[in-house]
Amino acid sequence: MNFPIEAIFGIIKILEYGQSKGYEPGSWRNELINHHVNKAKGHINDFIYHVDRGEDHLLCALTRLAMAVGVRDQNKYNKEI
Repeated sequence: MNFPIEAIFGIIKILEYGQSKGYEPGSWRNELINHHVNKAKGHINDFIYHVDRGEDHLLCALTRLAMAVGVRDQNKYNKEI
């Protein structure tokens, strides 16, 4: 398997950045899956439309999608997308 290891290191970087901003480790687990998916969509749109907020939008989107995968089995689905 030839997986882009940059993706894993990027997720770690984004999570570490979140902690440096005061987010508790694992606090993302308290959010609904749709919250993470919608945040990922926002970052993807920002990437597509070249919105510069000083963030790596692809890594932020990837991290949010990983978070969505992490909470999908917690039956925390929101009907609104």
